[in-house]
Amino acid sequence: MGKSAGYKLNLSSEVLLTSEAGERLAQKKNIRFEVGAAAGGTIVRVQPDVIKQTLLGIGTSFTESSAFVLAHLEPAAREELMNHIFF
Repeated sequence: MGKSAGYKLNLSSEVLLTSEAGERLAQKKNIRFEVGAAAGGTIVRVQPDVIKQTLLGIGTSFTESSAFVLAHLEPAAREELMNHIFF
């Protein structure tokens, strides 16, 4: 495990997962926040000590019913929709 970031928030409070595989609000292990470099993928840097940071884009969330509908789309249609929402 890496070194803690030193901020007051070092551990997630709750992690729930709903998945295409059939999990519905399955409780998962909490995630420890650590200082370090990401191995790859999209990197999100949160700097609580820096105010007035620039925000590029806004995410979204899904209700249980919209996640159900999304899970039943054809894979290509689901990917297209996700790209429209998040990219």
